[in-house]
Amino acid sequence: GSSCSFAHLQKNESQSNTVSVHEEKDSELKHIRKLCINWKKKGTCRKGDSCKYEHDEQLRQKALQKKEKKRKAIEVEKKLKSDELKEKEKQPGFRVRIFGFPYETTEKDLENFFSSCGKINRIEMPLWEDSGRSKGFATVVFNKENAFKNALDLNGKHIGDRWVKIEQGDIMRGWDKKRKRPEGCCSVFIGNLNFDVTEQVIFETFKQCGKIEKIRFGSKANPGSASGFGHVTFQEEDSATKAVKLDGSLVMNRPIRIDYGETSKRDLKKARKKKMVKLNTS
Repeated sequence: GSSCSFAHLQKNESQSNTVSVHEEKDSELKHIRKLCINWKKKGTCRKGDSCKYEHDEQLRQKALQKKEKKRKAIEVEKKLKSDELKEKEKQPGFRVRIFGFPYETTEKDLENFFSSCGKINRIEMPLWEDSGRSKGFATVVFNKENAFKNALDLNGKHIGDRWVKIEQGDIMRGWDKKRKRPEGCCSVFIGNLNFDVTEQVIFETFKQCGKIEKIRFGSKANPGSASGFGHVTFQEEDSATKAVKLDGSLVMNRPIRIDYGETSKRDLKKARKKKMVKLNTS
């Protein structure tokens, strides 16, 4: 009876209170949505306000902090690798440059070619951006001096149908990136030549650039034939500039590589004298 410690509700009143509680719970559930997985993991959602999932700002900040932490960790790792690479590059005695091999050559082919020499640390082989093929030259780094010396002994051997030149050191300056014309330079280097090319073919290729003074091929050439590379000397500096623009031209079905040669003392003296005359007359 009245001595009971619990509340005594009438039947109608009890039903009314029960309905009210259920209505409140339904109202709360309507506002609870699932979390957006992209927002939670990446801190962003390309759907924006139209996304049907919940975009919680605190979760977004946590995701962005995690993303930034990961980015910094990657940067630190890259820097460590770069420093390690620079440290390895301080060993010029174990580095050889190789050039003259076919464009179709891959790093695996070079590994097989030098496999008898010793352990290879790494191979640096520039590639053409359009085709992904090699440019015909590379640097090979060895761990030990014996392997390095063995590699030099392979100079003049063949990769495919072309003999290769191997020297101590890195890829020559300007091979991977064209350099500016040196003062007084009247000559150009030509590489990746067909072995059957002749002076007449080279003359016909470069006569449009200006008057040619001399054409010479590599040291292993037979008289009147090429050894895969050579030089063309012009009478004027502007001719050398025009010749370099022909880089990649097809000569006997091979794209040849052209870059500025070294300036001889005679050409440098001639250029400076010409410059002085021009200044005095003006």
